[in-house]
Amino acid sequence: MRPIKDNDLNLPNQLFHYHMSNTENAKFEDFKITIIDICNKLNISNEYFDYVRKAINSDWEYRVGYKDDCGFFSVFGERGNHMIQEGFPESYWHKATFLFLKDIFWGIGQSMELSNRKELEKRWSNSFSASYDSRKFSFEYMIQMLSKVFDKSFLQDTIEQYTSYLNRWFYIDHWAFNKDTMTFIEISDSLKHSSKNSIWVENDIENNKSILHIEKNTVSFDGIINNLIEFENIVCIQLDYDTNRKYHNNNHATVLDLILNNIYGVGLDAKVRWNIKDILKQHLGQQHDEWYTEMHCQAENVLRVFTFRSITFDIDMKTLKVMNKIFAK
Repeated sequence: MRPIKDNDLNLPNQLFHYHMSNTENAKFEDFKITIIDICNKLNISNEYFDYVRKAINSDWEYRVGYKDDCGFFSVFGERGNHMIQEGFPESYWHKATFLFLKDIFWGIGQSMELSNRKELEKRWSNSFSASYDSRKFSFEYMIQMLSKVFDKSFLQDTIEQYTSYLNRWFYIDHWAFNKDTMTFIEISDSLKHSSKNSIWVENDIENNKSILHIEKNTVSFDGIINNLIEFENIVCIQLDYDTNRKYHNNNHATVLDLILNNIYGVGLDAKVRWNIKDILKQHLGQQHDEWYTEMHCQAENVLRVFTFRSITFDIDMKTLKVMNKIFAK
């Protein structure tokens, strides 16, 4: 058989139907013993050891093995629709060990989460503001078990990858991984968004700048976006007061240099439609430049904003008219 190239479109089908030579088979058998020994040392219980056996043994819809010209492989599928598992083929023993163990621990983590979901949901309600995400436990278990075999620095790419999975449906990153506790922790009050539009925020805290992504379009802001609300055909963003204050203080600026009127409306084409000052100028009198401390969705198509001077406004997002003006007592 001709040598296999990484970009070969027929690679999954070739590997699925490949028959190892005696030498290749012997190497893979040694590899399997290594995986089993590691899992035994980690005290994987008999209840979950089927995940170990399944990961290192081929069946009618799954093929694993070793091939001299490409390395260890793992392929799944049926009826001619075959796919290579992420990261494979892998020629290095150490990296292949990591990939197989990651698959094993992920499967065990899913099974453990499902068996203990009621208890996990109960603990969640007392600990987190976000809605329950079954993946959190599975991801944590997988990373924790891998950390018992591999150096934590070796896990960095995996940690970043699975943190991004948890943050996928949040406007602003909600989760971060704490390497001291080896768990995911909440880092924002960001809400999840619908799948209707692909919207996310990229914050550059060091340079006090942010980029709002809407589909393939972007718009940049001076300041850190700390709140985002999606209405019909408009996205409202708020720049963070504390971050801006710390940044400007560190750069020897005065309070006059702070960014006021820190709420913007952005269209789905990523173009700024309005600044909060445009809407509220006539309602604030001569001192119409304000710092806004908070905003939230008060009702369908109604944005509620709070000024530093403790004035609250309800704004109709369709007409951009003020519905209510409330003074704090």
